[in-house]
Amino acid sequence: MTNGVPTNNGIRGIIATFSGNETITGGAGKNALIVTGSTTNLTWDPMGGAGTDTIYAGGGNNNFTLDGYWYDVQVASGDNTITAAANAAGGASYNRITTEGGHNVINLDAGTNTVMSAGSDVINVNDSGNLISVSGASKITFGANATGNTLYATGAATIVGNSGGNTISISGSQGAAISTSGAGSLGSVAGNTTIYSSTDDESVQFTAGTNRFRNNGGFDTIVATGQSVVRAGNPTGSTGKIDFINQSTNAVTVLGGAGAVTAFGGVGGGIITGGAEGNNSLIGGSGSATLVGGGNGDFIEAGGGNATPSGAWNALFAGVGNETLTATSVTGSNLFAAGSGNDIISSEGTGTQYFFTGSGNATITGSSLAGSDNIYFARSGGTSSQDIINNFSTQRDIMVMINGQTISSVTATSNASPQTGAVLTLSDNTRITMVGINPNQLQQFVGGSFV
Repeated sequence: MTNGVPTNNGIRGIIATFSGNETITGGAGKNALIVTGSTTNLTWDPMGGAGTDTIYAGGGNNNFTLDGYWYDVQVASGDNTITAAANAAGGASYNRITTEGGHNVINLDAGTNTVMSAGSDVINVNDSGNLISVSGASKITFGANATGNTLYATGAATIVGNSGGNTISISGSQGAAISTSGAGSLGSVAGNTTIYSSTDDESVQFTAGTNRFRNNGGFDTIVATGQSVVRAGNPTGSTGKIDFINQSTNAVTVLGGAGAVTAFGGVGGGIITGGAEGNNSLIGGSGSATLVGGGNGDFIEAGGGNATPSGAWNALFAGVGNETLTATSVTGSNLFAAGSGNDIISSEGTGTQYFFTGSGNATITGSSLAGSDNIYFARSGGTSSQDIINNFSTQRDIMVMINGQTISSVTATSNASPQTGAVLTLSDNTRITMVGINPNQLQQFVGGSFV
């Protein structure tokens, strides 16, 4: 040091084989070699350095501060603390840190760093532009200023913190846990991974394994590909929104909470529920899907998204509010259940279509494709329930009154009605208008429980 400024004319090398504690500050040179023994506890701060220094930590509990131009740190064992700090002499700094074992704390506070961790390490990321590869049971924490970092994890890693602009890729089968707190990309996930997202917007792609995603807020985009199995949802009280695309061959589970859900079931199908906020878009593809509405303004479709004909079985359930439920011609048999709102339900399925009325006012159009038939189940809706059934065929279709209901009367629609047909009044005063049906055809069913 000269007047407190590093001279870069100091130590060329240290071989520390002593037992016990020692502190060395300053004395950094060019291309220094630092070696520690298995019982050495060395605190080393070179306070600069213009060359490429190599550090071998063969054991002990060492504390290395990397504040020069370039350091190559190799750790075989021990409990070491390694801090990548700003270059004490000014200018850029570069570090490569490799751990093969031990329990190390690695602080990435400055510089451009490459970390390859095979130990059980704690890695604190507090700046940008770092490349981190983890194969052990390490914990990686991204600080508030950590942006533009790339993390590859193949072990049982725990990942916490701000994901602002960071890319995280997970592979392997040991299982990783990720908790985020910032907008960013979680990249590719191929292990058995659990992700707890933050209140910011995240994006993640699952490519393999059995994975879980918990949206605690924000607008998260999730894509499932390959052989991945994914369960995604909002914990109780979360207002986060989910955009889910299933491109995998396996079934997925998407459970909406308070926020809205946009989801596509793909060829894998699965169970998808909308959020209470409403305006959910739940689309089943070629695979069998169970789609459950969550709020007003939902659009629920089986066999959508350019699905290929598969004859898959689907179940569609309306929630509260006014919802639209439909099945395309690529589907087979489908089940529809109306809810408490003014629901619009229709099907073009090729098999048997099952329709259940609800406590609201449903308008239902059955399938008329060759080979299809429709079975309607009229549930007790109360005095305010008025349902409309289009396209009913007395030769093809059946209506069954359930919950103990019977047909009290059959009358013609009034002149003020926009439809013409027969009006069935049930024993609980539920009214069902069967468009295009002559009421005289149905008089024989009065007092009974089916048409």
